[in-house]
Amino acid sequence: MNRPETYEEWESYVGGLYGPSLRSKAIAANSQRFVDTLLEEGKTTGDFEDIITLFVDQLVRANVKCPEGGVLDMVYMSKLSRAVPLSDEALESMNKTTPEHIPDDIDAFIAGDELEDAWDAADEGWV
Repeated sequence: MNRPETYEEWESYVGGLYGPSLRSKAIAANSQRFVDTLLEEGKTTGDFEDIITLFVDQLVRANVKCPEGGVLDMVYMSKLSRAVPLSDEALESMNKTTPEHIPDDIDAFIAGDELEDAWDAADEGWV
């Protein structure tokens, strides 16, 4: 998979994530490596903030615990989010309450042991 480029592609990508996979990818996207890569590609810090806002809103909708740490404070951002959490019934009906984690290009922003640690953290506290 190639990483999304446009805002609309990011919106679609993030909107399809739930559970541990969503949390793991949010951790990866909120890394300094990701910011640096976006800036090298000609994107702005505003683009980065937009992407993280998409992740935060999806974390709120999917009732997934926001990761702590990272470049931006996702926990604080979640308190400002206007996203409405989906009901457990809605999540279950979409059959996405416990999706399989599929590593992709976003996970590449967490290297080595950090990725395994992030995945373990996602397993332990994604809700």
